[in-house]
Amino acid sequence: MPNRPSLPPHLVHVDDDPRILSGLARRFRKQGWRASSCRDGAAALVVLVREPTQLLLVDLALEDADGRDLVRAARARHPELHIAVLTGSDPESVDASCKRAGANRVLHKLAPIEEILDLAAPPAPPPLVVPLRLHLDRHLVRALEVC
Repeated sequence: MPNRPSLPPHLVHVDDDPRILSGLARRFRKQGWRASSCRDGAAALVVLVREPTQLLLVDLALEDADGRDLVRAARARHPELHIAVLTGSDPESVDASCKRAGANRVLHKLAPIEEILDLAAPPAPPPLVVPLRLHLDRHLVRALEVC
């Protein structure tokens, strides 16, 4: 069976403002992403079913729904999906409720584009944790070597 070329990562962006949709889609495509833009939550859920997706960007205040409802629905169907909520209000004021709904991050819509694009970066590997016992053993060996 021949190897099929792997597709670039895919994101779904949901916002009722067409200027924000087109601007962010253009920026993510420049970063090598496939971007699907949706004006409402129902369209986004259809895209999520049809295409493997790595990132969902959701406007908190959609015309047809509260973005948290979409976050809950997406999280229930796609537990591994990275979900970020973009809001025009203070992100700290809605952070807890968005995370309870299943969002990984909450950002202001006017956050620097680099901060939004950073959502697309692969997560950093967890830090290497050296067991305390091993750490102490090394110190004991060094101390014995000095004596």
